[in-house]
Amino acid sequence: MLVSLHIENIAVAKRLDLDFNNGFNVLTGETGAGKSIIIDSIGMITGGKASRDLIRHGEDHAFVSALFSDIGETAVKELAALGFSYTEDEALTVSRTINQDGRGICKLNGRTVPLATVRAIAPFLINIHGQNESFAFMNKDSHRRTLDEYAGLSDKLAEYQEAYEAYQSTLHRLKELMKAEKERGMMSDVLKFQISEIESAKLSDPEEEDKLYALRNKLKNAEKMSKHASLVYRALYDNEKGASACYLIDRAISSLNQLGAYIEEAPKLASRLTDFRYEIENIAETVSDLTSIDGIEDPEEQLNQTEHRISQIRRLKGKYGADIAEILATYKQLKEKMRDFDECEDRIAEAKRKASEAYKKAALIAREISDLRKPAAEQLSAAVCESLAFLDMPKVRFVIRVERALDSHGKETLLDTGADTVEFFVSTNPGDPLMPMEKVASGGELSRMILALKSIMNDRQGAGTSVFDEVDSGVSGSTSQKIGIKLKQIASETQVLCVTHSAQIASLADAHYLIKKSVVGDRAETAVTLLDREGRITEISRIIGGIDITDAQRQAAEDMICQGSAF
Repeated sequence: MLVSLHIENIAVAKRLDLDFNNGFNVLTGETGAGKSIIIDSIGMITGGKASRDLIRHGEDHAFVSALFSDIGETAVKELAALGFSYTEDEALTVSRTINQDGRGICKLNGRTVPLATVRAIAPFLINIHGQNESFAFMNKDSHRRTLDEYAGLSDKLAEYQEAYEAYQSTLHRLKELMKAEKERGMMSDVLKFQISEIESAKLSDPEEEDKLYALRNKLKNAEKMSKHASLVYRALYDNEKGASACYLIDRAISSLNQLGAYIEEAPKLASRLTDFRYEIENIAETVSDLTSIDGIEDPEEQLNQTEHRISQIRRLKGKYGADIAEILATYKQLKEKMRDFDECEDRIAEAKRKASEAYKKAALIAREISDLRKPAAEQLSAAVCESLAFLDMPKVRFVIRVERALDSHGKETLLDTGADTVEFFVSTNPGDPLMPMEKVASGGELSRMILALKSIMNDRQGAGTSVFDEVDSGVSGSTSQKIGIKLKQIASETQVLCVTHSAQIASLADAHYLIKKSVVGDRAETAVTLLDREGRITEISRIIGGIDITDAQRQAAEDMICQGSAF
């Protein structure tokens, strides 16, 4: 239950502290006294939208804190799923601060948490019924959620959701393959041409291009290279017209060997000079080999072939990669893609098989859900009609229709919530046909229908506190009293907070709070007072009579309180 609510700087409420009782808590007050402040504050600590306009004029922030006790097993499990460790009998404080700069802070037991965390745990602590919820009940999704909650289908729906997502995944894969198959004809021709173009080049050596440029350079400068290479060869090794370096060194080696008889170091010097002679000979032969074009019968033709090959590789680089290595990598990818195309039919067949199996699994669970929804819909419809009869709507027919979901072509289909559509239908007058609820229900009728649903669903929703904001709107007299009795019945199992203008409802309260606005200094401020019996008589008399309260009105108020205590 909600034990206490602390409010700071919300509209005309500078500082409010409310301690609530278990059972039926009623809040009354004149129009504009600040009753909406309580609802807005509770909305803030449940994660609702909070505008900076709520901050009291002249203040830099607004703050709301709520203390809950006996939060219950369901809330404890949800908190555990969110990473918090609590026990059922442990108190829980939820607070929220809103600053003028638009930033806010949320806390659970003093620990800062994201707003999403507060929104996730809030439904297990408080249910708020106001005009916004009435509008929400016009949405068919809320009809389905209400029925599923009544039927206790959360586990079965989770099982279905897993199967449905698996089915959607296989369906997505199948659609991709079908799309690829559609494009395969055109793309296959393109791939074949690209593969053939690369294959015709017979590329294998990633360094071929560098080698071709070197060969082209040699062929283009063959005459110059031959001239200089010949000069090097003759100067170093073999010169028919004069002495070469090797010839002169041979002479010197011979002389050093002869000096060996006279100079001890001469043989060593001759050995060193021999090494030099071999090195010079090697240089001469290497230069000759490097500049030679022997084996090329027609250098000019070879140059043309080299230029052609370079041009061929250059064209492939423009299409398939920056160098031969990249072209070969692209070729591999193209071959793999072509192989995928060739295997596409087999993959489509396999994808169809998997999609069919996934559909059957999801459809089986969906049928199980439907088989549970239909009897639950009949039971809930009957219970709502019974409750509405008590709330002075005995002629109303309320029916929950569970029908097979159809796609845009009228074929049965699966939704993410099962195989059904769920909608509330109502007939408010004898002889009138059943119509969708939003088309026939007035404001007062809709409030009573939702109250009837709330009274039935209360023990299934898991929240320890239910808040009703002017649920008596559009009704009066005995109907208001019956609404009050219904709220008190709910309060026997769940703490109820009710903002009302109805004397009949207020007279049934276990705890009655007066919300009153007054001027303190030069500012308006709202205060909340827990009324004693005399205070209740005075407040209910005001609601009955208005400005001037008569003894008869006070007596009527006292009689109403006495009658209310009997329920």
